[in-house]
Amino acid sequence: MLSSLPEAPARLSFRTGAALFAPLCAFFLLMNRAAYSGYFQRDDFAHLSWCAKGSWTGFLAGAISPEFYPHQYRPIGHLRYYLLEKAAGLRFPVFVAFSQAYHLATAWLVWVLLRRLRFTVVPAAAAVVLFTLNMATFCIYWNPAYIFDLGCGLFCLVSLLFWMDRRWVAR
Repeated sequence: MLSSLPEAPARLSFRTGAALFAPLCAFFLLMNRAAYSGYFQRDDFAHLSWCAKGSWTGFLAGAISPEFYPHQYRPIGHLRYYLLEKAAGLRFPVFVAFSQAYHLATAWLVWVLLRRLRFTVVPAAAAVVLFTLNMATFCIYWNPAYIFDLGCGLFCLVSLLFWMDRRWVAR
């Protein structure tokens, strides 16, 4: 399937890609600075209540187990809540910063995917800007309760990139 794609565009160095991505990150953080003065929602407190019911080994076991764990139906997100609550307590800006970092990491993976699919720089950059700044995803990086959705997008892109490289595990 990938062999039928057109010739690959010229490669960008990591430094050039980072130089293109850094202003987008700065603009994103500037435009979303008001998120840090928000507050937890009811869903956040529901997720945080799981933290008192388990240990990090229990959350980690649920996260790496391929079997359904009925006590944590979204173990990766709950592990994130557990670790952040233990590290930062109930400081809302830390949770928002983590969510925004997840979103920016996913945006970087969109860039990697599009370049791997042989998009040239301008269309790939336009798609990443649209993905990063799209108002349809506004609540996702302003509300920590959406870390489950952010994680799903991030890990789907990682899985797709691994599949494209014909890898089963990270090297």
